[in-house]
Amino acid sequence: MATETNKPDDKLDALLKEFEQDDKPAAKPGAKAVQPAALQELLKEFKPVAAFARGKMLEETRAGVQKDVDEAISALLEADETKGVPKRLVKGFLVDLYNEDQEFKAAFDNRTKNKSAWKGALAKAKDDLVEQVKTLPQNKVRSDVEAAKAAVAGSKSNPSRESASDPDAGAMFAMSDQEWNKYLAKKSSEARA
Repeated sequence: MATETNKPDDKLDALLKEFEQDDKPAAKPGAKAVQPAALQELLKEFKPVAAFARGKMLEETRAGVQKDVDEAISALLEADETKGVPKRLVKGFLVDLYNEDQEFKAAFDNRTKNKSAWKGALAKAKDDLVEQVKTLPQNKVRSDVEAAKAAVAGSKSNPSRESASDPDAGAMFAMSDQEWNKYLAKKSSEARA
């Protein structure tokens, strides 16, 4: 029985050896064969160079993508309706659009190869953003603050002082008890009259 199980294994080993021999490239005439130890040493020396090059390429790619995103944000903020919209909100809109719209994603991914498709996708995104901004309620707090500022600007410079002879708040604070009582008596008599 042991010889029967060895026969298929022997055939398999023989086939594998033939395959390995056929798979080895033929040496070119005049070329030196590279020893495995020398190759390993060369690869060891090359690894830091490859890591540095990979890092540089990633850094340049990241900077290029950031530049393109900043340009896209600026393009979307050109519309009059989007002038006051924060850049971070527009960036979020672009990220959401990239994740949900396959056409926009394809246009962004191929923006360097097909600039016209990218410009078309940006124009469509700009229109979408304008429509989205139109649906936002106006900021009532800001308009209330602006109305209050306008009302104060049109009023007297110091509304708490009733006449020019009244002391200002700093002078009232500096009054002694006797001066304060005298001032209060004067104001009471003016109010009764």
